[in-house]
Amino acid sequence: MPREQRGPVERKLAKAIRERLREHYLKGPDALSQRELAERLQLTFQTVNAWFRNPPAMPDVATLHKIARLANWNLNYLLLGEGEPLRGPVPVPIDESALLRRHAEAEILRYLTWRREREPDAVRQLEADLKTGLLPSGRWGDRSPPG
Repeated sequence: MPREQRGPVERKLAKAIRERLREHYLKGPDALSQRELAERLQLTFQTVNAWFRNPPAMPDVATLHKIARLANWNLNYLLLGEGEPLRGPVPVPIDESALLRRHAEAEILRYLTWRREREPDAVRQLEADLKTGLLPSGRWGDRSPPG
């Protein structure tokens, strides 16, 4: 649909996409010129330039996909302005005590595996104590597992 025939919703969407593209590509320390952006996207300068005119042209779906891939952008952010700008794992709050417990359990399992070959009866007793929550108070020999 020609830019002049778009309704208010399409014009608003095209302007919002233009502003997100401008913020990401044309401003800041890693700013590109429209010509450099066109080269990176393997498009003509005229095509890219049209996105930044008033009223802006709307990139087609394949181009939006290419833009998102090139910059690792979240398409929801690019199209709707929603969510995180970049794709990737969602940050999860860290429960440090659970993380520490998992690490300790992994180290104990590594140690048990190493000792199982050398002292199977002692390992069975320690495993039983771990299951009941009773840890022996003394040390298990004077050797540590190989690092």
